[in-house]
Formats: sequence, structure tokens, C-alpha cells
Amino acid sequence: LSVIYKIQFSDLAGRLLAVAVGLGAILLTYFIGKSLYGRVPGALAAAIIALMPYHVIVSRQVLLDGPMMFFATLTLYMLARFGESQRVEWLYAAGAVMGLTFLSKETSIIMMGAIYTFLALAPEIKVRIRDLIVATVLMVLVILPFPMAISLAGGTSSGGNYLVWQLFRRPNHEALFYFQPVPPAIGTTVIVVALLGLALLWGDRSWREKLLTAWIIVPVIFFQLWPVKGFQYLLPIAPPLALLAGRVLGKMAAQAYRY
Repeated sequence: LSVIYKIQFSDLAGRLLAVAVGLGAILLTYFIGKSLYGRVPGALAAAIIALMPYHVIVSRQVLLDGPMMFFATLTLYMLARFGESQRVEWLYAAGAVMGLTFLSKETSIIMMGAIYTFLALAPEIKVRIRDLIVATVLMVLVILPFPMAISLAGGTSSGGNYLVWQLFRRPNHEALFYFQPVPPAIGTTVIVVALLGLALLWGDRSWREKLLTAWIIVPVIFFQLWPVKGFQYLLPIAPPLALLAGRVLGKMAAQAYRY
């Protein structure tokens, strides 16, 4: 975007780029759903994201959260492919893309917690400590140009001061903030269908549901405890919620087709 602005400043160009990133997230949601559950659940999940007010509202604005969600969803896709194939190359790719997620917005580092939670709760996914270290190193290598550029440019410690300020500043919203605007924006029906699916299809659970639920629960817990709250902060949980709802709707569609 900065390159575009150097040529000609245009608010429309910034919004179009943001929209393109948002459309990319819809496509990624389809590919994740196709990989995990098949084409129909993937298409239904993509349709849910495409029509979800939460995604539409944030992705049409020139905010960091849109690109962060895109790369977080791309990381989720890499992990889904790793779980499906058990090929370590996908885990390495997830580490590199996680670096891009961090570069989009630093708070996205919490998604590392979702990754490790998933791997800890899914013993059927075989991963070696050495491979985790390599994936983490790849993430660091992708991130490294950012602090190096600041250092070479003679940057100060203002970034650290800003982090301290964010950690200890007074809360800007009440504790139950996320339970008010976010569920209606995601779609209460989407959330209910996703939760009912986890309950009713409990016997069919696998590493797939562990991956999606970890991608939801870790950021929800973190940002609920984080004193500074923002409407767009939970955007990365939208695709896994859509995928869990698409899973249920896909099974319903398959049963209806049989009859």
C-alpha cells in the first residue's frame, strides 16, 4: 500500500487493496473446508464468511486486522494440510506464514499459542521437536527484517515503551465488551450451529475439530483477559467458526441428498 501511495495517494486504492485481502480470506476458507471436510462444507463455510457482517465491516477498512486475518487463515490452511498429509514441509510453511501474520500485526503472536495447543491436544498428529524448532526458526527469520530495519535506521526503544503502556494502561471497555457487539456481527446462528455441531457430532471428533477450536479459544481467552479491547481484534476466529458451521450444514445437506 505504501508503494501505491508513493505513486499516487488514493483512499479508494487503499480500500480496494483491503477488499482484495478480504476476498482472499474467503477463498482460503473454502480451501481449508475442502481439505478438512470436502467441497460442499468448504463452499458453505466460504459463503458464511462472504456474508458475515463482522468480516465485511472490518475487511472494507484499511486496517491491520484484515491482512492479519488473511495470513492467520493461511497459517491455518498450512496446518490443515500438515494434519492431513503429515508432511513436514507444510509445518515449515506454517511457521513462515506465521511470521507474515506477526508482521501484519504484532498481537497475532498469540496464534502461536493456538498452534501449540492444537499439537498438544492432538496426539494423533505426529510432530518431532526438531521440526517444531525449524518451523519456529523460519518464523523468526521472516520477522527478523522488521527489528533489523528499525535498528539500522537508528530506532529508539519507543516500541518497548509502547508495549509497556499497552500492558498496563487502563481498560478502554467493560469486561463483557466482546459478548455484546461481536456475536451479532459474526452471526448468532453461525455460533449456535458451530457449537451444536461440536456437541451433536462429538463422536466424530478428530484432530480437525481440535485445530479449529484451538484457533478460536486461544485468542478469545487472550483478548478477554487483555485490558485493551477492540471490535476487530477477534477477526481471526471468524473462519474457524464458519468452518465448524459449514461442517454441520454440509452433513445436513448430504443427508437430505440421500433422502
